[in-house]
Amino acid sequence: MKPERPRFQAIRAVQAGVWLIFVVFAVIPLFYVQHTPLGLGAGLTLIGLFCVIYAGGFGYSELLVRRRYRLYWCWIALMAIIVAALSLLIGLSVVNLTTFFVAAFLFLLPSRAGILLTSALVVATNVAVLLAADSGAFPYVLSGTVLGPIIVLVVAIAARREDVENRLRQDLAVSTERETVARDVHDLLGHSLTVINLKSEVAARTMESDPEGARQEVLEIARLSRTALADVRSTVTRLRQPDFAGEIDAAGTALATAGITADLPSSPSAREVSGVNASLFSWAVREAVTNVVRHSGASRCSVMLTPEKIQVTDDGRGIGSDFGNGLNGLRERVEQAGGVLVVENVVPREDLLDGEHPGTRVLVTMNGDRSPLEEP
Repeated sequence: MKPERPRFQAIRAVQAGVWLIFVVFAVIPLFYVQHTPLGLGAGLTLIGLFCVIYAGGFGYSELLVRRRYRLYWCWIALMAIIVAALSLLIGLSVVNLTTFFVAAFLFLLPSRAGILLTSALVVATNVAVLLAADSGAFPYVLSGTVLGPIIVLVVAIAARREDVENRLRQDLAVSTERETVARDVHDLLGHSLTVINLKSEVAARTMESDPEGARQEVLEIARLSRTALADVRSTVTRLRQPDFAGEIDAAGTALATAGITADLPSSPSAREVSGVNASLFSWAVREAVTNVVRHSGASRCSVMLTPEKIQVTDDGRGIGSDFGNGLNGLRERVEQAGGVLVVENVVPREDLLDGEHPGTRVLVTMNGDRSPLEEP
C-alpha cells in the first residue's frame, strides 16, 4: 500500500506567516547599507526565498516530522544557509530572523526539545549581539532576538495548552460515547434477553401440557426479539450519524424493524435544526420512539417538526398517569433548556369508542406554545 501523499495545509502556512512581520527588521538594513542594485536585489531575493521556504515548511509540516524529523532538519539547514548568505549583505542584523527559527522549534518539535533549542538559540544570538553590535543598535537588534522569541513562546504555550484541552475533550467525548453504548446495550438487550430466556423455558416446559400457552409464549418471544433488534439497529444508526438527522434515521430504523408505520421529517428539515434545540430534540425523539416501540402497541407513529417544536404521536394504548424514568429525565432536560414538555393522550379516554386506542402525544416546545402540531 502506497503511503498517503502529503497535502499542503494552507491554514498552517498562513498561521506561520503571521510572524513574517519580523522580516521588516531584516529588510530595513538593506536600504541603510550602501549596496549596488545587484546587491540590493540579491538581498531582497534571499529574504523572499527565506519567507517562502519558511511558510512552505509549515504548510508541509506533517511531511517534515516523518522519519525522525529528517526532512525537518534539512528544512532548518536550508533556512540557515540562506541566513548565512544574507549576513554577507546586512551583517549582524541577520539575527532578527531568530524569531522564525524559534517558531519552527516551538511549534513543530516536542515541547522539551523546542524549549531547549529556543533557549540555546536566543542565548547564542544575544551573546553575539552584546559582543559585536554597537550599543546604539541594541534596542533595534534585540527586538528580533528577545521580543520576537518571547511573543512566539507565549503563543506557542497557549496553542499547546489548547491542543491538550482539545485532546482531553475528545477523550472525554469518546469515553462518554463508550459509556452510552455500554448503557444502551445493557438497557436494550439485558432485560429483553432475560425475558426471552425465561419465556423460552416456560414454552419448553408447557409445550405438551399447554400447547396454546406455549404458542403464546413463542409469539411473545418473537415480539421481544423484534423490539430488541429494533433497539440495536437504532443504536447502530445513531452511532454512524451522531446528529439530529441521524436520530431521525435511527427512529425510522427502529420503527420499521418493529413493524410500525413511520411518518418522519425529511433529512433537509432535520438538518435545519441546530444548536441546543438539535440536542434536546434528539433526546425527545429517542425517548418517545423507544416508548412507542416497547410499550405502545401502536401500528403508526409520526414525528412532526418546526424550528421551535417537535411532536411524536402514535395510535397506541395511550399514556398512564405515571411516567417512567425516561420521560421524567426528558422533562428535566427540557425544563433546564427553558422549554416545556407535554405528554398526553391524543384522544381523551372518555371520548373513545369501543375498541379504539387513545394514542400518545409527546410535544416539546421551546416557545411556550402548548398547542399540538397539526398534520398537513
